[in-house]
Amino acid sequence: MTQSATRAAPYFLLALSLGACAAAEPPPTAMPPSAAPESAVPSGDYDIRLERGACFGRCPQYRLRLVAGRAEFSGERHVAVLESVQGPVDPAALARLLEQLRAPALARLKDVYRPGQPGCGTVATDMPSSRIDWTLDGQSRRLTLYHGCQAAPAELRALPDAIDEAGNSRRWIREGLDR
Repeated sequence: MTQSATRAAPYFLLALSLGACAAAEPPPTAMPPSAAPESAVPSGDYDIRLERGACFGRCPQYRLRLVAGRAEFSGERHVAVLESVQGPVDPAALARLLEQLRAPALARLKDVYRPGQPGCGTVATDMPSSRIDWTLDGQSRRLTLYHGCQAAPAELRALPDAIDEAGNSRRWIREGLDR
């Protein structure tokens, strides 16, 4: 053996042993996106529906349903998408919405807030209405809100927007679009 081969032998053995160690450990594998755990989509029994009604202007009219980690949207008028489509929900917004729906304050609300009904107060005319239905943890509820009811509780007035946020409905509405 030559002198340069004698000097290179330890490096060759070191490289060979490192290769053997590397071969002994399984290579790291990336989890395919479809097999990745749904990081934050809340689990549980929920079915949430929002129906936005007409107004005297260009208010978006549509139906939105949140169920099983997805949003189902069906556009009717003054929205960008006039068909039935679906997409993922925003997991963090959905978690906040489910917490909001479980709040005792919502349990104390009347079922209907319309002009002429107790709790409506002063009325602004030509406003849209929202119907909200949900089943959560085996319990069902329906609330109807005319958005012109000035005395309607803040918890109720915020609810349609919270549902829209969780369903990310803006992608299908594109507010202000006239059809």
